[in-house]
Amino acid sequence: RGKETGGGAVALLDRGYGRFLQRSRRLSRDTENKKATPESRARAQGDGTSMKAENKETADALVAARLKGREILVTGGAGYIGSVLTIPLLDAGYDVTCLDLLLYGTQAFVLPFLGNPKYRFIYGDIRDQIALEAALRLTRHVVLLAGLVGDPITQKYPEEAHEVNDIGVQTFIDFLGGRGLDRVVFVSTCSNYGLIDTNRLADET
Repeated sequence: RGKETGGGAVALLDRGYGRFLQRSRRLSRDTENKKATPESRARAQGDGTSMKAENKETADALVAARLKGREILVTGGAGYIGSVLTIPLLDAGYDVTCLDLLLYGTQAFVLPFLGNPKYRFIYGDIRDQIALEAALRLTRHVVLLAGLVGDPITQKYPEEAHEVNDIGVQTFIDFLGGRGLDRVVFVSTCSNYGLIDTNRLADET
């Protein structure tokens, strides 16, 4: 089952590889320059998911949410885990912001939430500081799910996997520093352990 899922993800990534690679190179240059390009800034400011259309009433509501500590950012929130996690978070009264690049064509996963006033979707990459600034506004808790997941993808696209899963995640975590967050939850998979002999348990020590 894992191989089937991984293979399907690779096929989806293959279809959008050109767009992904172009974006990765642009974001890498932005990171090296330690500033966003005018293009990415204009895209973030002009995007319908940005904060530009937020009126005073909505802003006040977000401030109230922060004071209550109920604002959560889920990176990769449109994925098969993030979309499932969103349901109990909303049911528990949390305000959920989803940051996702929709690399795997999972737009349908967020559709059920878009009419919920406690749900906010931002199209973006964890390496894009402009998107991060918008996503982290008033956030108190972060759940990190974004990344290229599974052995098939990381083996076929090792450079991109390194940029996203290693450099991107570390840069994102560093970016969270000094923001007064209450909790950061990092979630990963058993793929971290690699191939293990049959009947042998992973040894954390």
